Amino acid sequence: THHRFLMANFLETQLADQSYVIFQPGSDWVDFDLDPVKDFYSDQKSWFNQRQESNATCVHAHNGCVSYTASLQDYPEIWSQYLIEVVIETNTMDHSWLTEKTIRCLKTGKPFILLSTAGHLEKIRSLGFKTFDPIIDESYDLKDDLELRFDTICTELKRLASVDQQQLTEQLTKQAEYNAINYKTLMKKYYQQY
Repeated sequence: THHRFLMANFLETQLADQSYVIFQPGSDWVDFDLDPVKDFYSDQKSWFNQRQESNATCVHAHNGCVSYTASLQDYPEIWSQYLIEVVIETNTMDHSWLTEKTIRCLKTGKPFILLSTAGHLEKIRSLGFKTFDPIIDESYDLKDDLELRFDTICTELKRLASVDQQQLTEQLTKQAEYNAINYKTLMKKYYQQY
């Protein structure tokens, strides 16, 4: 999606030493998707045209993309290389639902920042999960304007990159581990009920 493209650009150009980016669509996709707004994103398009996919961990790539089932094989190794997963759901505009992108973080106890529809974190909390406020400023989730939500996330990522990483890891891990336990509890309840 458009915002996944912009986030890959942001992470690789602004936080390159502190991020691990997997973004593998081909140039045909980028050309097609950005064509209506190409004049606004000429810098990002230039970045993409010069970009080399640096992710050698995903060995199960096919035609430049990593399939869902293959990604499950590679995810544990990739997962260990970073603290926070930036999840960008497919639908960021009008209807939020939990997909494998967010559920993977909840199940494995991975701290995350989520770009979805406004108010999506509250829906996650209503299921008994913990999000990461105040360690991570989650005010982005309350912003109705998608571009403002995206920009606020980028600002927060820059701030997080500048704080003490050991302390940040300890604080986030405690809350994220709770999510993994809660996920197992919910799944057990679901399977017993159905």
